[in-house]
Amino acid sequence: MKTFSERQLVQLNKVLLGIHSESGEDLLLNACRRLREGESLIECTYSMALFSSNLGHKIETFNHKSIDMDERSVREYAQYYEKLDFCVWYSSQPSRAVYRSSDIITKQKLEESNLYREWMRPLGVYYSLFASCFADGIKYGEVAFMRSHESGDFTDEEVFVLSLVNDHLSQRFSQLYPTGIERASFNSNLSSFQVRYRLTKRELEIVNYLKQGMERQSIASRLCITNNTLKKHVSNIYKKMGVNSETKFFAVLGEYLD
Repeated sequence: MKTFSERQLVQLNKVLLGIHSESGEDLLLNACRRLREGESLIECTYSMALFSSNLGHKIETFNHKSIDMDERSVREYAQYYEKLDFCVWYSSQPSRAVYRSSDIITKQKLEESNLYREWMRPLGVYYSLFASCFADGIKYGEVAFMRSHESGDFTDEEVFVLSLVNDHLSQRFSQLYPTGIERASFNSNLSSFQVRYRLTKRELEIVNYLKQGMERQSIASRLCITNNTLKKHVSNIYKKMGVNSETKFFAVLGEYLD
């Protein structure tokens, strides 16, 4: 394995620090962006991110997005080609993983697949690199990087970098969503809710934990604050929302997110 340059190490540090200051909805796309900017750590033509929900004991993917691929191609993958993806079965395994498509499928199988012939080849991509975010038995999402045949397969160094990043992504997801991501509420509604009631970032984080059913003592421990400090935050949230009880809080929250 080659030695990383000082600039690459600085860039990697920037990626990792960014992960621990991001909101859940921004985690994956911003990680993709930072891995490619400046002293690029992963060279690719396209990248894509998606989230997973397995609260109903069946993994469901949603919010497929890309910073560089056209919306039509992303939509086609989400609606049709993901079902044909030879890597889906591998990434559905209950463990954190980083792997190249070439690690699990032969060149012949790839080139014979509908996924390659109908979706990948028109985009000009051949090789893929994936990271599956898992923590405590819960799957949170995936990121994928793709590049052309001429560019060559992803290197061991790129796999190593993505493995480090995936560890931090998985840990951050576990902190934000300890019981997993609920698709019904993992959308722009919660951000709009923050704007509507003028909640701070910390207050929104507490609302998210409460919504997931976490006990208050666990929330205080997770946020490294005292129970009294948490009580003050909750009191401020109630005041901003115009409610005076937990029942009314959840009633307003439920109506807004529905």
